[in-house]
Amino acid sequence: MKTITQLILAGTALAAAGANAATINVLPTATGGSDLILFVTDTANNAQFIQDLGVNVDSLGKTVAGVASDGVAYSLFGSAAGTVGTINNPTVSSSVIASNGVDAALASFLSTNSGGTFVWGVEAAGTGDGSTNAGQARIVATLTGSPAQVQADAVSGTATAGSRASQVYLNEPTSTNTAGSAQTVNSFFSSVNSGTNTPYGGTTGNGFQASGAVGGVSVNALGSSMYLYELASTGGDSNFYAAANAITVSLGGVISGISSGSGSTVPLPAAIWLLGSGVLGLFGIGRRRIAIA
Repeated sequence: MKTITQLILAGTALAAAGANAATINVLPTATGGSDLILFVTDTANNAQFIQDLGVNVDSLGKTVAGVASDGVAYSLFGSAAGTVGTINNPTVSSSVIASNGVDAALASFLSTNSGGTFVWGVEAAGTGDGSTNAGQARIVATLTGSPAQVQADAVSGTATAGSRASQVYLNEPTSTNTAGSAQTVNSFFSSVNSGTNTPYGGTTGNGFQASGAVGGVSVNALGSSMYLYELASTGGDSNFYAAANAITVSLGGVISGISSGSGSTVPLPAAIWLLGSGVLGLFGIGRRRIAIA
């Protein structure tokens, strides 16, 4: 019984480890767009951590249809100039980020590369049907600068120093550029899976291009806070959305601003539970036979 229990627990651990593999499972070309991807790079040795958070971009609250219904409501050049729309902060499985905020896979990477100089970012995209129609091109990235600061800067017309989000908003890309940004991220995600990507913290190559696809490099040092923003094409312009809570990644692998859900990305099949109950039943029968003897 002890051996069987150990085998079941070992299999569960392997399944959980597989969920943290450096493979992007849902690309921007998929229906609804890509998963959110966490990137951490040690720029001292180009070691790279890539994690599919298992959360689709649609879960942030803006679908293709939602963007289309918004029109140009959240645009510097739209009918409600100076406003920023809202998206949700992501909620991931507890098998990715534990309830105490620790990302075990990330913590292991940081420990292995202890002493490194790390940068991080979260990105996602949706390329839809490849057009610039409303909602078909979407780009999501972590940027410095809060939504409140963006809105204040939109009114004043001057970006706050260091606020990449304000800079992006005040120089808002046209829908064509939003589509190009989404395609750049799509290309980078694909190259990650093929193993040909340039390290994310480098100064050239797909990784750097993807991080700067929204008009400002969307990576920052560990310990710093960034906000999640989404630009979505409206056909001739782009709407600008933001999540309210800052996201922070610590040197210890603790992530705040991304909630941990109770689900598992790799649930145990029903057959395992049936096997377990059967083993327990057989164990009980054996006990009774021993008692009778």
